[in-house]
Amino acid sequence: MSITVSNPVKPGVRLVPAMIGKVDREQRVYIECPAWCVIDHVAEPETHVEDISHTTGSACIVGMSLTKTGIIHALHSTVRTDPSSDDPRLKAAHVVVDDESEDAYMTPDMAEEFADALISFASAVRQQARAARLANLPADSDPDIDEALRRVRERDAR
Repeated sequence: MSITVSNPVKPGVRLVPAMIGKVDREQRVYIECPAWCVIDHVAEPETHVEDISHTTGSACIVGMSLTKTGIIHALHSTVRTDPSSDDPRLKAAHVVVDDESEDAYMTPDMAEEFADALISFASAVRQQARAARLANLPADSDPDIDEALRRVRERDAR
């Protein structure tokens, strides 16, 4: 007699414990959790199993201002899935971009288009920074030589 046991967990998914229930009445259950999820489902209990979601760590960029103190703009992004959502787009893995006031839920294709736009934006900001730097140089200075000297000094500082 032979017994065949199949792995009930899909590839890229692990079986992890989660605490579910009201405070002081939680029960330990085991859930499928994507390998990329960083949530500790025991340390962060939910009242109901359907409240469980999965997320990656956050990528973040912040913007500062010379006229104000602290962070002025911030963007965060994560990969997330909500297995109990009624919306199949949110059940599937998707990217969430958060500006600390509103979340933008993106398909992987939408996130790639957004990333391409950010790269273009970053290039434009870099060009604007160079233009501002050159505008601030003394009138008797050669902009190309000054820029080359700045890059050498920047490289040597690393």
